[in-house]
Amino acid sequence: PGPNLVNLIVYIGYDTLSWVGMIVGLIALSIPGTLVALFINEAVNLNNSHVKWLFQGFSLASVILFLVFLRGLMRGLKTNGEKQAASVFKLVFRLFIATATGVASFYHLPLLYILVVGAILGLFSEYFIP
Repeated sequence: PGPNLVNLIVYIGYDTLSWVGMIVGLIALSIPGTLVALFINEAVNLNNSHVKWLFQGFSLASVILFLVFLRGLMRGLKTNGEKQAASVFKLVFRLFIATATGVASFYHLPLLYILVVGAILGLFSEYFIP
């Protein structure tokens, strides 16, 4: 599930049953995807050439989705609720952050470091770069 759905589930769970509802909602949201992944891992022969091609197709699709995301990013997303488009420098910095995040993930750097550095750079670019 995407971050908006997770945020909604956590909010509704916390609003209805406090922190217990928040945890139960988050676990309930995570279990179906986890079970499907475990089932696929056990049921499918991952050494089969057809299965490898399928997963390579998934990889290609994820690269294409990333490129579509970058295209939307480079169109000039609005900044901080303002009406004007982002500056060229800000767009280049956003592209740098997205590319650096992808490269860091490709080289299997710890996800926590990638998220923390990416968040700091993203906040810096949004609030301190004109």
